[in-house]
Amino acid sequence: MTVPVGPALAFATGAIVTIEFSAAGLLPDLAGGLGVGLAEAGWLASGFAFASAVAGPPLTAWADRFDRRLALTAVLALFGATNLLAAAAPDFRLLLGIRILQGAALPAFVSLAIAALVAARPGEPQGRSLAQLNAGVVAGAVVALPAAVLLAGRLDWRACFAALGLLALLAAALVWRAAPAGRASPAADGEAWAVLRRPGVFGHLALSALVFTALFCSYTYLTAYLARVAGLSPAGVALILALFAAAGLAGNLLMGRLPDAAALAATAAAMPVFALVMAGVAASKGALPAVGMLILAWGGLHAGLFVACQTRLLTAAPAAPAFASSLNIAASNVGIALGALIGGGLAETGGLTTPMWGAAGLGLLAAGLALALGAVSLRAAPRRPRSP
Repeated sequence: MTVPVGPALAFATGAIVTIEFSAAGLLPDLAGGLGVGLAEAGWLASGFAFASAVAGPPLTAWADRFDRRLALTAVLALFGATNLLAAAAPDFRLLLGIRILQGAALPAFVSLAIAALVAARPGEPQGRSLAQLNAGVVAGAVVALPAAVLLAGRLDWRACFAALGLLALLAAALVWRAAPAGRASPAADGEAWAVLRRPGVFGHLALSALVFTALFCSYTYLTAYLARVAGLSPAGVALILALFAAAGLAGNLLMGRLPDAAALAATAAAMPVFALVMAGVAASKGALPAVGMLILAWGGLHAGLFVACQTRLLTAAPAAPAFASSLNIAASNVGIALGALIGGGLAETGGLTTPMWGAAGLGLLAAGLALALGAVSLRAAPRRPRSP
């Protein structure tokens, strides 16, 4: 049976990104089960993200030398095996080490998957291909993450980690069947690193880092907020997370429909709205149904900004798509790590509504940076000669 490459890569990306975000979704259970504080448990998200940021670009440049089907399958097998090991981890330190190893490997998979899908669809807007890949992430969040929260409520976090490990192994088998063998016109090492010399690339990387700092200052503590501030049961938390992700699917599809060149303007427009939503979530103090409506808007913005950030980098550096993607993933993971740390510090000192206020402020800073980058781009663009 032939497995289409697009859906296979989307499923696989959803599986390993769900593993990445599972620490945030299960944070209260992990803290209680491992006997550590909420902020210390947040290092399971931050450590993963820092490893992605530091090791991602060089590992991607190295992995792009090999057969892409083999590289993609090997990373998925690594995620599956290590998540099964994590399910049996006796203490926090071993689990943190496993998460750091997984974090280092994640950018190579996502970057090579993006490059393979874009290369398979020449002439199609990159944002549309990215939206299909990101749809797997959102679908995983709709089904896998809420299911993990429910499973943790009925059993424990270890059962969730084991189930996600098996999901990654299934994804490895699908990608091995679906992905084409060989390298899809990879850039030479020098050409890949030359991406850093292109105008605007560092500005776009800084913007991605700031956007993700804002997103994950609040998202890392969403489950804890729903359980402790809104007072929801595990089933109620799972339902809200599913609604968050379902709204994310709509935001993902909408952002993927925009022209690639509109990604910066979309980021500049979305971040002030995100700031308003965060202020509303904080001010509502978990009151239903107001917080439910706000979380729908939050979910749409959250997923849509994933696509916008990746599209901006691919548009700025089209010659080396895998490496450009890895740079964006690295910058985004710096933001994820910083956001988790900032949110954890705010939660420890001011309670679980303060990360939402922090995210609102960071969102406004990101909007300002996006506007500044847009102004610089307009000044740098060649002017058309006036007609006589």
